[in-house]
Amino acid sequence: MRAVDPRFRFVARAIIGLWLASLGVALLASVFRAPTIVVEASWLMVIGFWFVLFQAYLLAGLLLEQGIAPNSASSLAVHWVPWMLVSGPLVLVAGGLIAVPASPSPAGIRIAGAFAAVWGALALWTSVVALRKKRRNRVGTRA
Repeated sequence: MRAVDPRFRFVARAIIGLWLASLGVALLASVFRAPTIVVEASWLMVIGFWFVLFQAYLLAGLLLEQGIAPNSASSLAVHWVPWMLVSGPLVLVAGGLIAVPASPSPAGIRIAGAFAAVWGALALWTSVVALRKKRRNRVGTRA
């Protein structure tokens, strides 16, 4: 098994620390009765971060793992390709349309649209990388 680069560990710890900090801000905003816009935006960011983080996990598994091992991130991504190919572009377009300030809408709606657009782009990218990796492994085993 290949050793994990310390830079990847640093990035992973920084991402988890950032999420914990945003969770702390959301909790403090809720407890100390901050304005509603602050509370809603902070909770949307905390929840939306997990959606984006999971897609990033699948993509990182595809890019960093050798082959497609059973019970791994790359295996999960390969199994979910059909759903990600359909949902990714739809959520990307819907999130992009919601995030664009065409009409006066609450900040929470725009934040949710931005997270949806990022998630859709990551889902589309993950599905394309998974299909390429699956094809490369299938072609490589026949030769």
